[in-house]
Amino acid sequence: MALLLLSLLCLSTALATSPSPSPAPSTPTQTDPSADFIRTSCDATLYPSLCFKSLSPYSDSIQQNPTRLTIVAVSLALSRARSLSAHLRSPSLPFDPSSAFRPPRLPLRRQRRR
Repeated sequence: MALLLLSLLCLSTALATSPSPSPAPSTPTQTDPSADFIRTSCDATLYPSLCFKSLSPYSDSIQQNPTRLTIVAVSLALSRARSLSAHLRSPSLPFDPSSAFRPPRLPLRRQRRR
């Protein structure tokens, strides 16, 4: 039973993070507490508008949790670095900039409840 639940969780996560023809997630409104948390956190960065634009589509999963914010930010950076690395290894292939902006595969970890 546990294996079935784990399989369903992995499948649903893979489907949720895979690129689809659906429109891009909208930027949350200003009154959304998660968006405010992301904006406040991004204000401390070197490029706050780029930070907010990159992280705001994930506000539902980040909520107001600094650990989740860090995990999503690192996952995004890693995903984009891997995309660039693949292009640099084979420069004869055309570079698809949109591939650098695909949603990252977020780690499947249970969040500890406090």
